[in-house]
Amino acid sequence: MSTATAPPQEPDVAAESHRGWPAEQRVLSHLLDQLPRRLTLGELAREIDGVELTAQRRAVENLAAARFLRQEGARLVLAPAVAAFDRGAV
Repeated sequence: MSTATAPPQEPDVAAESHRGWPAEQRVLSHLLDQLPRRLTLGELAREIDGVELTAQRRAVENLAAARFLRQEGARLVLAPAVAAFDRGAV
């Protein structure tokens, strides 16, 4: 009788490579990776592992103060210059 074992799960390389980054860098990187999708703070909290919710909120506030993003209703929207820079359009 043979027992089936689940195949080993592949590590999330992107998540692992971002561990140890400041919260602002991780939040900004994740939002850029998700373009053109616009996340809510709740969605962001569920999708980023290893950063406490209070640190994520503070990171969003800091990025908004620096005008890297803004909130439109519940959605987080990257500044057009940030999105263009990421695409290499600047």
